[in-house]
Amino acid sequence: MGTGKPVIGYLVEFDALPGLGNDTVPTKTPAKNGNTNGHGCGHNLIGSSSIGAAIALKNHMEKEGIAGTIKVIGCPAEEALNGKNYMVSAGAFDDLDVCLHNHPAMVNAALNFHSTASIDLLIEWNGVTAHAGTAPWTVGAHCMPLKFS
Repeated sequence: MGTGKPVIGYLVEFDALPGLGNDTVPTKTPAKNGNTNGHGCGHNLIGSSSIGAAIALKNHMEKEGIAGTIKVIGCPAEEALNGKNYMVSAGAFDDLDVCLHNHPAMVNAALNFHSTASIDLLIEWNGVTAHAGTAPWTVGAHCMPLKFS
């Protein structure tokens, strides 16, 4: 949408997690395990709210005569912690001046934080759940409770 600078990106994440939503066939067929929930951790809200925010910004920019380009960027495999790695390598974010993202949480707030780095690894952990990337002291506050053994 639009032309010129700044170039503003909105991330539209979706999970594409095995066992959630539809089966891996080209027709609308529930997953073999019967789970028809297609998203984990509120990512259905990330997609719709990011698209809504991009539309609202577009309307405001047009009304006020503000130049700029808005890009809505789909991000697959977010929960697997690797979708954006491939997108960065392919240059998907190279021309952006800023990239915006949101994630549902238990509070309404605007945050500017850095999270721990992510890489795939196998660990065995015993204890209570926490979200070490953002708030390790909030036991079980992120998404759904997870059981590790």
